[in-house]
Amino acid sequence: MKLASKYKKESTICFFSKQNTSVWIDQGFKVIYCNGSFWKFLKICASEKFNLIFSTNLMMNAILGAFRTIGVLKTNKLICRESTSVFGRFSGIKLWKYKLAYWIGYRNIDLVVCQTELMKKRLIEKIPYLPKRTKIETIPNPFEFPTTDLVNMDIEIQDNTIVAAGRLIPEKGFDILIKSFTKLLKTNSNMNLIILGEGSERGNLENLIQELNLNNKVILKGQVENVYPYFKQATLCVVSSIREGFPNVLLQMMSQNDKVVSTLCAGGIENIRGLELAEINDIDSLYKAIKKSLDSSDLDGIRELFNAELKSRSIEDFVKEIKGYL
Repeated sequence: MKLASKYKKESTICFFSKQNTSVWIDQGFKVIYCNGSFWKFLKICASEKFNLIFSTNLMMNAILGAFRTIGVLKTNKLICRESTSVFGRFSGIKLWKYKLAYWIGYRNIDLVVCQTELMKKRLIEKIPYLPKRTKIETIPNPFEFPTTDLVNMDIEIQDNTIVAAGRLIPEKGFDILIKSFTKLLKTNSNMNLIILGEGSERGNLENLIQELNLNNKVILKGQVENVYPYFKQATLCVVSSIREGFPNVLLQMMSQNDKVVSTLCAGGIENIRGLELAEINDIDSLYKAIKKSLDSSDLDGIRELFNAELKSRSIEDFVKEIKGYL
């Protein structure tokens, strides 16, 4: 948002999906929603010559690359970011479709941006011909500190609350978190758990909460527009994912709270100093990490470590790195 604000008049933000927020329009940007229409999207791509296009979805990256190859899309530079690693996450026909998308669409792309070295390594291992077609580089996700108004927004949250956030899908490991929380209650009976987000796993998670008699202890809050005050007022924040490209929510949590637990769900997390780490898909490991963080009273230097990590991920530096590779 900060970077785009400098180029409001020159920038067009295009969403293939339906409108679900007015935040970009409210900020004065030119925004186009395709409402799921491929033909509308095709018309937009063919309407003019662009200076630079930045995309961050594998299938959309593939479509743009294919459009550029056949001459429908005209742009000086096409930069595509890998939002996740599909290898290990998908199998069968779905994985085959993604591999086909790489083969057909990842042509005439000037730069492919990976979020971590591990993501880059896996991409090259699974798609070995790709480096012959395009430049592939690792650039960590950027982060912009939220405004004071966002952080200090009034919310209702109980004392002694752990907060997690993300789509309610299996990859986020919220079932593991809830089971770990059950173990925690045996020694920390005053704790509560709030999970922010919505998704297809809501029914399964609600059943699990009821099965474990946690109806008064675990709240599935649903989608919220602003996560920052929840992270700020939480006793502890936790990322329980099984796999991620890189969890941006982790950076958001680090900006507001000195007690942050994360599974080793993405490359590079093990190098972030100040985090309490847990193994993926491991109830006992996550419980121990949460318990250790809650019991720790030695927070000297944590804020400095977190701020240093976040400042190293500025949007300006992100753009500077991209320009350096082009």
